[in-house]
Parts: sequence; C-alpha cells; structure tokens
Amino acid sequence: MKDTTKNFYHEDIWSQIETHPGYNLGRRELNALIRFLPTVAEKISGPTNILHLGVATGQEVPHIIQNISNIKEYLLNDICEPVIKKTGQQMKWKFPKINFSIAVADVEKAKVIKKLRQKLSGPTLIVLVANSVLFSNRQMDKNIFEAIGKEDLFLLTVERPHPKMYDSYLILPVLKLLSEGGVEITRKNIKCWYDDKSHTINMACKGKILLSSYKPTPLQLREQMTNAGFTEVTLAEYKNLHMIASLWRKK
Repeated sequence: MKDTTKNFYHEDIWSQIETHPGYNLGRRELNALIRFLPTVAEKISGPTNILHLGVATGQEVPHIIQNISNIKEYLLNDICEPVIKKTGQQMKWKFPKINFSIAVADVEKAKVIKKLRQKLSGPTLIVLVANSVLFSNRQMDKNIFEAIGKEDLFLLTVERPHPKMYDSYLILPVLKLLSEGGVEITRKNIKCWYDDKSHTINMACKGKILLSSYKPTPLQLREQMTNAGFTEVTLAEYKNLHMIASLWRKK
C-alpha cells in the first residue's frame, strides 16, 4: 500500500475486506500457507523464534503454531496499533504457552525490520505472508536481507499473475480504503494495469498510484531474491491457487 493509504488501515475496514465474499485472495493465500507449512517445519531444527511481519488479524498464526514446534518467542508486527493489540491479546488467550510480544512499526521504513529482529535471540523464522502489497516496495527484500541472520529463514508467499488477479482488489471495502485519502475511488475512475518490469499490478486515480502489489512468476521471484542476496531453501507453486510459497536463507 502506498503512503497515501497505508496509514488508514483499521480494524473495521480490514474485517470488511477479509470477510467479503469477493476477496478470494486471502483464502487462497491461507490455503497455500497451510499446504506449505509442513515443508517449512522439516527445515527447522531446534528452538526457533517467529518474527511475523504485517500480521493484521493473525489468521495465519494458529496454523504456524500447529506446524512449528518449540517456538521460543513469537513477535507479532503490524502498523495498526489497535489491530495488533487485539491480535496479541487473542493469541495470548488461545496459546498461553507461547511467549508472544507485539511491535507497532512500519516495516517499509529503513532499518525497522533489522531493529525488530534484534529483539529476538537465536534462530528466527521471518514470516511475510498475505502481504504482496508490502513486498511491492522495492526495498523490502533488501530490508529483510539486512535483518536476517545466517541461522534464520525467511518464509514468503505471493500471488502469481493470472487473468482474475484484479478481482480481489476491486471489491467495495478496498475501494473504500483507497478513498480514505480524500478522493472517492470507484470502479469507473480507477485504472488498473500490470507492470512487466516491476512484476506488480497497480491501481491509480488521476495519475496517482494508490496501490501496488507484487505478482511474479516463480522464475521472476527466484531472480529477485537471488539478486537481493538470498538462496532458495524450497519453493512450491500451487497452480490451482495461483500462489507461490517459498523459504529462503542468507547466502
């Protein structure tokens, strides 16, 4: 999400987006994560921390906990303070044996992910799922690479290009979110296109980009991550879901 809109995220709008029948992106992303997590668990040996970026309402958290044993600390991050506080309380109640903490922070800013990682001692799994908008920030891969340690792993899921990839972004709650910047956004006045160079879909009104979301092919994702300094641990493409789930480490 661009600076013009990302600060308008709040619980009501996010709940409307997540529960909207036309928002199939979230369901597909979660399905891909659930299918991929057993593979992730096989790559983790011994106690590990979880640094979960952009966690929002935390729908992925129970599945991560169910698959990954021996979690030392679980750090939940989001930019929206009311949402992350509520998520933290809910997770502490559901999983009292897990040591949860929360961090209100904008991970698109320089050094922020590094500072969050420094709060945790020992091997850590950095998680960025259901956040292709965040990863469309061209510095995000570099910020994560700067933060990740030699013993750490990075779990990333993204949607790949497909004919209906705009549908989940054109639902009314998303248009309402984009309208929080002061201009009413509708299906009629918004322009959508796919940028072959950045591998992103973009949404703009009156020449101003309001949203950009990363949608690479597996080859394009591998190229970007390799150029950023990562090496692939494992990658799975779920063609029926139009999703890619992947695990990376520092070279």
